[in-house]
Amino acid sequence: MRHNDLRLISLNEIPPQNHSDSGIPIWNQIMYASDISLLTSQWKTGKTTLLAGLLQAFDEGKPFLGRDTRPTKTWIVSEESPIHWAERMKLMPVGPHAKLLARPFAARPTFAEWTGLIDRVAEECRAKQLDLFVVDPLASFLPGHCESDAGTLLDALHHLHKITDAGGSVLLLHHPKKNAKQAGSLARGSGALLGFVDVSMELTPTSRWKADAHCRTLRIQSRHQDAPTHWAIRGTRKRGSSASTAMRSKMRKNSNSIGRSWRRF
Repeated sequence: MRHNDLRLISLNEIPPQNHSDSGIPIWNQIMYASDISLLTSQWKTGKTTLLAGLLQAFDEGKPFLGRDTRPTKTWIVSEESPIHWAERMKLMPVGPHAKLLARPFAARPTFAEWTGLIDRVAEECRAKQLDLFVVDPLASFLPGHCESDAGTLLDALHHLHKITDAGGSVLLLHHPKKNAKQAGSLARGSGALLGFVDVSMELTPTSRWKADAHCRTLRIQSRHQDAPTHWAIRGTRKRGSSASTAMRSKMRKNSNSIGRSWRRF
């Protein structure tokens, strides 16, 4: 950075801002434009299903888990084949506002391939053709073997700011550590990842009881002070169902119940 790029502001002269200044909410009080969010969950426990529900809501800006959304054009880069996504879409259909980029690299991308993809996404955001970029999962697309090395990991992640600087939002889907139990630090790899993102969400089974087989708890840590901290989610799997009939939720903020009954999203 050149010295003439340094712009110092006295802390007592920083003007007060609200979310409309720093980023428009795409999922109210949870995800904002110009934010980088992380969703961590064990394999096959519902994080991609949760993503599909979000994508449904983003089509017309319908409420999701009791929170308003806005129409959001989305790209998903995924390790799964189009065949797997076709099966998922039979259960939870999603409109043309969401585009799939399935297995774009023959192997783990090089640093040049990773940054090239991000540059393309940033161009689409600047052109107002894209609002949200989803990486599913993060580990499959990080260049090299940087997941556990803080410096190398941050070198790769910092390029995502090209997207947020262009007004776009980023959602990273990730796997947890083995035998991880400490809520708030489940994400696999270097702890630098949790410090880097603006919002960290953890989706875990509510209990081991058979009656709770479709129940999940969503815990949220966010730079936004008005974000809820806990959500209880109950899901059903009905072929062709919309998000409003596939899951219901109740929400907690700072451990105080907001909703007494299950809410449709």
